[in-house]
Amino acid sequence: MPWPCTGVILAGGLSKRFGGRNKAFIRIGGQRNIDRLMNVYAKLFDQIILVTNDPAAYMDVDA
Repeated sequence: MPWPCTGVILAGGLSKRFGGRNKAFIRIGGQRNIDRLMNVYAKLFDQIILVTNDPAAYMDVDA
């Protein structure tokens, strides 16, 4: 049962320490990291806010 509060995912870095690759879209166990986080957050929080400097890249992320 979700908590009656909002979870925030910060996904807006420059990926300098990760070779320029966006960590949110790296696949872990066949699933993108951002999708794994969203699934966990959906179980914990009533609302999820995704903060990013590139909103267009996240248009297909299902909240």
